[in-house]
Amino acid sequence: MSWGKKLLVLTGLFFLSGCAAAMTSFETMLPVSEVPEHRKTTSFQIGQVQETTLGEPMVVEEDLFFYNGLVAIEDYQIPPQGMVYYPVLKKGTMLKARGALKNGDKIYQPIDGESPSIRGGEKVKWEYCIVVNANNEAYGVTACTLVYVQKWPAPSRFLSPGEVYDRGTMKHELIYNGKSQDTIRLHYREFNEDMARPAFYQDLTYDLSESKSIAFKKMKIEVIEATNSHIKFIVNSSMR
Repeated sequence: MSWGKKLLVLTGLFFLSGCAAAMTSFETMLPVSEVPEHRKTTSFQIGQVQETTLGEPMVVEEDLFFYNGLVAIEDYQIPPQGMVYYPVLKKGTMLKARGALKNGDKIYQPIDGESPSIRGGEKVKWEYCIVVNANNEAYGVTACTLVYVQKWPAPSRFLSPGEVYDRGTMKHELIYNGKSQDTIRLHYREFNEDMARPAFYQDLTYDLSESKSIAFKKMKIEVIEATNSHIKFIVNSSMR
């Protein structure tokens, strides 16, 4: 960001806040690591007997790229600052670390969060971040590019440590949905990136009178026993 644009953001912040007494002095933001961690997991072992009950995942495969961030554990209305009105941070919103203050407090940015607005409904042109202390108590907001902390009347504990997923993250699930005569029903769910809701899902049926071996994508499964309450099976190859 150029100094001209920074000055414009600063001017806007001073004006929109009404120069509220709740504001503190400028802070220096220390950088944090931008390299995501990577983890691959599966809920099964190839060639071994597995058992799952009705409504539970038969198989889960995860290929996760993530940062250690914060997740909202409940809805929270961010207090307004002057003429700037902030959105409700919804339960499940993930926040990624942008930096840290000299005292060790962290600055987190909501992922895909709604922008604040000026009185009258016009959206602001800058991104906002939440300031959090060592006890994971959120106590203020700041523009993400220039740190000028506007403190809230009181800290709030609506955030909890959690994984913030990055591009390339994938999760696959096959869920057992029961049996009708010789036909079993499965439900496939595929998640990516934010992991909050399925990006794709599909209902599947297989007639065991034709074959005890079923296939989906690259996965091959041998069904040993299936009832309307549970299924026993062996995974012979994975989806990847």
